[in-house]
Amino acid sequence: MIDPRTMGFSDYLAVAKRRIWWIVLPVFIMPLLALGVARVLPQRFTSESFVLVQEPRVSDPFARSAVTEDLGQRLITLRERTLSPEGLARVIEKLPINEKQQVQASGNDLYRSFRKLIEISVASEDRGDGYRFITGFGVKVTAASAELAQQVCQDVTASMIRDNQQMRVQSAESTNIFLRNQLEQAKQQLDDRDAKLAEFQSENLGKLPDQNYANLEKLSSVTAELNGALKSIAQMEEDKTRIQERLMQLTALSDQNEPRGDSIQVASLRTQAIILEQATRAKRLDIDQLKQSQSLYESRVQMSPGVAQKFKQLNRDYQTALELYNDLLSKQSQSLIAANLERSGEGERFELIKAANLPRSPSFPNRLQFAAVGMALGLVIGLALITLLEVQDETIRTDLDVELHLKLPTLAMIPEVAEAPLPEKQTALGLQPEGS
Repeated sequence: MIDPRTMGFSDYLAVAKRRIWWIVLPVFIMPLLALGVARVLPQRFTSESFVLVQEPRVSDPFARSAVTEDLGQRLITLRERTLSPEGLARVIEKLPINEKQQVQASGNDLYRSFRKLIEISVASEDRGDGYRFITGFGVKVTAASAELAQQVCQDVTASMIRDNQQMRVQSAESTNIFLRNQLEQAKQQLDDRDAKLAEFQSENLGKLPDQNYANLEKLSSVTAELNGALKSIAQMEEDKTRIQERLMQLTALSDQNEPRGDSIQVASLRTQAIILEQATRAKRLDIDQLKQSQSLYESRVQMSPGVAQKFKQLNRDYQTALELYNDLLSKQSQSLIAANLERSGEGERFELIKAANLPRSPSFPNRLQFAAVGMALGLVIGLALITLLEVQDETIRTDLDVELHLKLPTLAMIPEVAEAPLPEKQTALGLQPEGS
């Protein structure tokens, strides 16, 4: 009979002494039962490997990687590809026949059950600035046999390393192909702009902005030459008029007197008149040509602003196409270097630093853990049974039990008196003490 409100350490110790076997037996029996359960449960073996992410061997300024995808996202993609039905089919295909049959015994849920055996985890370190740097990833495979766990762990690890290399090479190749196509389009566009610019320059020869100053100088020169020609022809006309008047005077005098000297002078004047007429005609032809030249240069100067604007637009389009072509050409060169870097394995790579091990003992069930849990469970059961028995036990052992049971205070206590031993002589004579 117990009252937890009044019990002390000595009371609990007394209860433990009275009920010691109720603790010993469960603590001894439950680990045995747990070990028996552990022997019945199917065993599982775990094999582990670890892959370290290595930085590129060639520094970034000399060969920039074409793979821009985040490493964490790439690892997620690799994990999903490896654990997909296609990826798991490649792993299962490499297994020995007996282990393959063991895996295929799962039936319709083959890939789902096989995927549960594989655990891929990412390892990272904190740089101190809140950013976690990925250092590698681990592969853990739990299977029914040690050989199967090791084989699957090896194949999954190798598959992820191989797929990563293929993904990086394919990414670099895809970038290279894309840039090559873009470069071809840019070259075609550049050729078209160049042809348009050349055609415009051919159609507007002499009207281009860089020829405007020359046109102004030529117009000024032609205008001055034209003015000089006009003055010359005006002078020739005056000379012709004066010669005609002189001829008319000499002709009138010759008709009256008929002097021989006047006829010679008349012939000379007529010759001069013919020469002046020829010179006048030649000068008029020169003036016509100068006027045409003047009109041509005037039209060029007048058309220069519109031509300059059109030329500026065409030249700007050509320069834009040229810059785009040069930029794509530079990027394609970098892409070729990056592709060669990935193909040669000099870029970022996965290095296996811990190969899949062959487990020597099962990871489940862990007999030591089962025994410890059984012992703890036995202790709990024993304590629970002792508590139940003590609560139901109404045996009176102490004055506190009397008060608890009768709900009355204790007035007096009769001490236990031990019986005194007889003297040796009375014992020898067979005498009994008084009151016996």
